Amino acid sequence: MKRIVFHLNCLERGGAEHVVATLSGQFAAHGYEVYIATEWQGEDEYQIDARVKRVHIGPDSRQEKHGRARTFADRIFNLRRFLKRVRPDIVIAFARKANYRALPAQCPPHSRVPQTVRKGLPPHAPRGHAPDSLNEKQ
Repeated sequence: MKRIVFHLNCLERGGAEHVVATLSGQFAAHGYEVYIATEWQGEDEYQIDARVKRVHIGPDSRQEKHGRARTFADRIFNLRRFLKRVRPDIVIAFARKANYRALPAQCPPHSRVPQTVRKGLPPHAPRGHAPDSLNEKQ
């Protein structure tokens, strides 16, 4: 069975969170083993399909006492441990900080797990138009 891991901060109501809640359910309905790895639990979160496994990978109570830089490193190591245990076929990270954690967590660099980085359109892009490059000026 193919395994997919979605990684984001939480499932609290927002655009990326809604997309992950919807996509994860669709993949699970088609027979994929789907995990949503989040850093924390929000107050008003989207419901997910019962077949999707929600996993908390954020800092534990001991790690929360560390300084800012150490806590960031702890978040990467927690995600790396989870990915080594689950061995997904693909990792899909949503949002800037989740991307920053997911990329180094896929070490060693020769890792064969594909990773996607989801980034919204640049603020200067008109709605309904996706530039060929995110660096392209409008």
